[in-house]
Amino acid sequence: MSNVIKSSLFASLAITSICVVLTSALSAQRDMSDRSLTEKDSSSIAPEEIEDTLKMTWFTTENIHGQQIFTDTSLEFNAIQYNPLRTKEMPYLFLGTPGSSSTSIYQFRELQSGMDFGFHQFDPYKLHLKRLRWYKTNLPFADLCFSPGKSENELFTSAKFTMNLSDQWNLNLDYQRLLDEGFYKEQTTKNSSLIAGLWHQSKNGKSNTFVSFLTNIHQEKNNGGITDTSYLSAESFRGNIPIILSGSISRHQNEKFTAQHIYYPWKINGADSLKRLIDLSFNSMLSYEKGFFKYYDEKAGTEADSLIYRYLIIDPIGVRNYIDYHKLSLLPGINLNVADFFMLKAGISYDFYAIGQNELTTDYKHDLTTSLKAEYKFKKYLDLNADFDYHFLDFEGDLTLDLKGSFKLDPYVQVTGSQKIVYAHPSWIHNSFILNDVSIYQNSFDPQKQFSSSIGFRIPLINAGFSIADHTYENYIYYTKEKHFIQSPINLRYTQMSIDLGLKFMGFHLDNTLHLFRSDNELYDLPEYRLESSIYYKAYILKKKMELFTGFESFITDKFYIPDYQPVLGAFTTKSDFYSDWHTLINFFISFKVKNFRFFARTENIFSLIDNQVHFQTKAYPLDDFRAFRMGVRWQFVN
Repeated sequence: MSNVIKSSLFASLAITSICVVLTSALSAQRDMSDRSLTEKDSSSIAPEEIEDTLKMTWFTTENIHGQQIFTDTSLEFNAIQYNPLRTKEMPYLFLGTPGSSSTSIYQFRELQSGMDFGFHQFDPYKLHLKRLRWYKTNLPFADLCFSPGKSENELFTSAKFTMNLSDQWNLNLDYQRLLDEGFYKEQTTKNSSLIAGLWHQSKNGKSNTFVSFLTNIHQEKNNGGITDTSYLSAESFRGNIPIILSGSISRHQNEKFTAQHIYYPWKINGADSLKRLIDLSFNSMLSYEKGFFKYYDEKAGTEADSLIYRYLIIDPIGVRNYIDYHKLSLLPGINLNVADFFMLKAGISYDFYAIGQNELTTDYKHDLTTSLKAEYKFKKYLDLNADFDYHFLDFEGDLTLDLKGSFKLDPYVQVTGSQKIVYAHPSWIHNSFILNDVSIYQNSFDPQKQFSSSIGFRIPLINAGFSIADHTYENYIYYTKEKHFIQSPINLRYTQMSIDLGLKFMGFHLDNTLHLFRSDNELYDLPEYRLESSIYYKAYILKKKMELFTGFESFITDKFYIPDYQPVLGAFTTKSDFYSDWHTLINFFISFKVKNFRFFARTENIFSLIDNQVHFQTKAYPLDDFRAFRMGVRWQFVN
């Protein structure tokens, strides 16, 4: 068994052991002092099962009092798919292997105000502290998942665990690991993420302290794609097909330590207390983060390599690009909540960066950001949100204004709308690039601008909806191999329309979403349409002791010019000359749940057995052929 598998199994076993040991040693501890946990997990029991004793809610540090009842969605689409790129609302193009570099199918990247390094190809696989769920639970709870692939070097595993260490202390762990060796040579991907956190709440409920540690590690072998597509027509083992690169690796890694404190001047003791009308809290956070972005190829220099490196400088030591950083952040803020219908949050944050390139030079950046968030709710009908950030010091002029609103009159109508404006400095990799200790380019681009608006209309009664979104970019920076990064002199714009309809009869479901794309620019080519469909059966069987979920899902995408990929910079190119074939992806899945045990099996890319063609989502990077059954198990342990 390889070292990769051993380390993955060891990590899973270690977390499982922690869950078991802590549960055994501390299961007699008292519940936390919060007595509001009176509702059951709405989906952890079948209609006729006995009462579940687990009572658990979750929240984020953005809004401690905005607690949600924990629900079990382990049989839904977003859980049975091991590839995170297929669990997002936004479709992704990638290099054909789960865990590989990816970009939005729209090929336009959402701008980010303030400091941005520009490496985003592994974003869908990352864990983020802002999205971390903290749990209030009366019993220790663990959720473990293990899904092996076609070989020992291919697996997905995850573990979540939470328990009360005492009346005031709560432990929270979140771990995931994704490995895939791919169908072609030099294509292995490794993605690991871990969050460990402690939450302390004072006896009077006024003080809440969160201490957390986060790490994300992403590594990918870059084979540069296949050298000749004619090899794909032959009935040969995919692992023997020639590739461009043989020794290149990308690695992105970050570690973050955070201490956050939220203090309430008064606590809630009854319906007549002042806090029922005015909820005031003070927030302070201190964090330290370090990480690096690395690409190296010690075997660079062959004739085939010139397809990737021809516009870069190469010397006998190979290719090396290394950027490391250290970040120190301080954020004080204040939150005001009036009668649970109006929320106002104001804060100021200071970020200090120390950035090194190839261990030769060190640059320092300072970012001071003022932020204001407001939310207004009127019962269950109206919800208005405004989020505004403005930057000073080295990123002066950067801003983000995000306005959202929704009106709901369930089950008859739901109307949503949004407007987003972003001013952003160019990312680090846009402005400066040092390769093998040699400066390749030093740019001085103007700030970029993004204007996005959307409106949606939905009728829940018939499970149908329509939405349209329009995006415009000014001074947009894009990558071409010949000139590296350049800035567009004209505005770039694209429009997306989505129509969805869901039908249901007995336990049978038919869900369809049609995406239509329109763009008047020649820089990026978009497919005219993408159809996502699923037909499945979901119901309780065997005297309602087992929940069954099985069916087919399909993704049909129109032909369009798909991008090329530059691994040295993690950039997807524009103006591609590769026109992709009609791509139809069909998968079959089956899963069931019996109490706290789940099992799933699935096949992928069934259509490749019929049309006998190889499809692409990125130039020179074929998608995997038909994949036989991938199986996985999942357990949820209570107490």
